Amino acid sequence: MLTNDSFAVLPHAITEGQRIIAGMQDVLKLFLTRTFFLALLIIAVVTVGTFPFSPRQPRSGYVWYGGPGAGTCLSVSWGLIPCADARSCRV
Repeated sequence: MLTNDSFAVLPHAITEGQRIIAGMQDVLKLFLTRTFFLALLIIAVVTVGTFPFSPRQPRSGYVWYGGPGAGTCLSVSWGLIPCADARSCRV
């Protein structure tokens, strides 16, 4: 939207638009890469007949990895930890 018939804002608008398009292309590349490797994994499982590996994670992993994240989320939502950016900390 032009205000006061000034075209001075157009270069900034074009730069911002190019930045947004570049970000969307990055997300698309990530999505296509994940989709390709998932399809490759499905083909490998169908060909071999079983899943190629069987990872085992001890139950303590939930405590070590899930505990701090859950604690941080609850602390921010309860107001125990101040949030740096109010827009990203809405509950």
